[in-house]
Amino acid sequence: TEGGERKGSVWDNIEVVSVAIFSAEFLLRLAVCPSKRRFFLNPINFVDLVAIVPFYLERYLRVLSGSNAAVFRVVRLVRVF
Repeated sequence: TEGGERKGSVWDNIEVVSVAIFSAEFLLRLAVCPSKRRFFLNPINFVDLVAIVPFYLERYLRVLSGSNAAVFRVVRLVRVF
């Protein structure tokens, strides 16, 4: 339905903005940290990285494969877990 499509695009926009803000915050923390090695060894930072990578991976795979729905389903499942 048209309403369902509009809601989907709103949620997509919210996701894009949220991931952009979260990514900027992550990159700023990385930029100002004195030890990059300690930064990535910190479990909290690792979890943050794992939280944002699937978003970019999904976008990257969409560009590479066109609109292969099976690939996106797998990436979305990975994002859930």
